[in-house]
Amino acid sequence: MGHHLLLDCENITLDFNNAIDLINEGLKKTDVNVLSIIKNRSANGYSIVYLLSESHLSLHYWENGNISIDFYNCSQKNSLLNCEIFREHIFKEWGIKNVLYHMIIKRGDYTKTIILKN
Repeated sequence: MGHHLLLDCENITLDFNNAIDLINEGLKKTDVNVLSIIKNRSANGYSIVYLLSESHLSLHYWENGNISIDFYNCSQKNSLLNCEIFREHIFKEWGIKNVLYHMIIKRGDYTKTIILKN
């Protein structure tokens, strides 16, 4: 069923157009196919959602510099590799010190609920 990357960062300054460029650059390093992009700006930040032939990627940015990225990839061959490549792209751009947490979950093998607490 693929792999799912969840990534939260803080203290990031990223304008809307640079966010789109950053995501595009990261996805070009993988073998996913972008079908469409949905963009939404609000008073508190913005959201960008990529519909992929292999699933989706979303980025949510708040004006306080927090970002959440959700990248689900169900490519039969390279889903884990695609998530790792995209994660490393983000780490290189923003630095690991700004990452609050990240995880890659292998989907379809778990029947348990994962609960994370600070």
